[in-house]
Amino acid sequence: SDKFSSIARVDLQSLFSRRKIKEIVELNLSAVQNKSEMKSLDWQVEGEENVFIKPSKRNKIKDEEYIIELAPMEIRTFQLEFHD
Repeated sequence: SDKFSSIARVDLQSLFSRRKIKEIVELNLSAVQNKSEMKSLDWQVEGEENVFIKPSKRNKIKDEEYIIELAPMEIRTFQLEFHD
């Protein structure tokens, strides 16, 4: 079915509706480095000269908009800070 191969949008604030999100930061999968500080690598396609593929850029999370996008089979890691 097409619905299982499309991008899913998840509203993190609605998942944590009893608490107000103060800040959200995307981390790498091992949760030890801020994703914005990571350097992207170019991947050369085997068998093709001078063809490089860059990893896709994911959506940025804007203040007060805590909706993230997940592609099929994608895993993303976030650190959330809540208001007291």
